[in-house]
Amino acid sequence: MGEIYFGSNLFEQTVIVFNLVLVAFIVFPLSYQVLSCNQYRKLQSKIMIFDWRILIPILIYTILLGYRYNYSWDWYQYYNTFNYMKMDILFRDDVEIGYAYINKILAGLDFDFYSIFLVEAFVYVFALCYLLRDNRKYLLFSLPYVYISCFYNCLNISRQFFAISILYIAFRCYIDRKLLLALILAILGCSIHYSTIPWIPLFYILSKVDKIAISLKKMLLILLVIAFFSYVFKGAVENFMVIFSSLDTTGRYSEAQFLNDRFIGGTVPVITYSIAVIKMILYLIVYKKIELKGFFLNNPTLHSFVLIGILAMPLRLLMGNNEILSRFVYNITIFIEFGWGILLYILYKEKVINNLVLKVTVFFFVIFHSIYAFEAQIIAYMTNVSTNNFIIYK
Repeated sequence: MGEIYFGSNLFEQTVIVFNLVLVAFIVFPLSYQVLSCNQYRKLQSKIMIFDWRILIPILIYTILLGYRYNYSWDWYQYYNTFNYMKMDILFRDDVEIGYAYINKILAGLDFDFYSIFLVEAFVYVFALCYLLRDNRKYLLFSLPYVYISCFYNCLNISRQFFAISILYIAFRCYIDRKLLLALILAILGCSIHYSTIPWIPLFYILSKVDKIAISLKKMLLILLVIAFFSYVFKGAVENFMVIFSSLDTTGRYSEAQFLNDRFIGGTVPVITYSIAVIKMILYLIVYKKIELKGFFLNNPTLHSFVLIGILAMPLRLLMGNNEILSRFVYNITIFIEFGWGILLYILYKEKVINNLVLKVTVFFFVIFHSIYAFEAQIIAYMTNVSTNNFIIYK
């Protein structure tokens, strides 16, 4: 079955491993809070990867989850891709060229199949940290919040998250005007997963998003209208998915697959959907209050990340219930949680807003509910008998 290193069985081991990572993502960034202003400035002038507050949680995630065995649906696809490359054979004819060559390089260095999972895991967490390389204290909320919202998908479809991670590093390089490096990384990301290709020009546009003035009333209206129609007219959205399947030039997803129960998903309970919409509304309210205080004037990069999260909200409402479509928009929807992390830090640590009612409301709807949902999902996934969702070490 596999080795048990944590707890007395696979159930306990899975719960403990996912929570150990969460604790690491909170505890180590928390240590930035004890630094003086001068210490913090000096630390941020150094190369990020040599900062133990970042390196240790990256390594914890990489080791604990990179060495997973047979986890979820797509694991064996990646396992076979690597082992076939050891024999100079393509497991699948349509595998992206960049991903194939990375596997070939690792195989040529005589590593085993775990090496590709370790590389993907390392790059994923590194990319999230790199986005905030000059604002590392904001990782206190951003890193754990992105983790608890994506913990399953970033392991199940780790190749796509690998490509997204490289795209994020490229995006940050572009913001820093490291244009050649940004271009090279963007091409590499596209060569690992072709779904990142349409996002290259979009991220170029998004790099200038901090100049946009968001109207709270208009954005609230847009979100509420989209939320209503997406939920009430789910059948119409499913028909759109059928149309979308004809645009799939790779041929991987047929019309039947788009409408398969596994990808469509059941109807989301009203209370669950309502909480998701309430979180988006709270995001807008908190953002607008902080923006009106002039907080983002001296930090356009943070402002951009938060605004990208706002622009991603309609896409999540429209696409989020279909697994295939939601995968495509992960490139941008991850910024909703990432932006929330920035807003939460400002709300609770920067003393910009003194509204106690707002702070309590955000705590229960955003922080408490998200952690509760994270724990509940870990257990729910393990009850899915159609695939293995236990963390196994073998």
